[in-house]
Amino acid sequence: MSGWRLFWVPSGDSTVPPHLTGWQGLPEREAAVGFQPGTPILLMPGYRVDERLALYFIGRPFCGFEPETKRN
Repeated sequence: MSGWRLFWVPSGDSTVPPHLTGWQGLPEREAAVGFQPGTPILLMPGYRVDERLALYFIGRPFCGFEPETKRN
């Protein structure tokens, strides 16, 4: 991958297809570390989550923004 990729924690039913081995329980794991529906997740070019940005995205200031502000 040559650049950063942006994903959003889905809202509602986010059932993981059974053929994605190792991804079962992903919604529960996301919630356990503070990722709520609508939280952005940035992947670095090496397919790793940027930990500092992830902490910012689950922190109080960012979580208080309106959904449209988060998207922009």
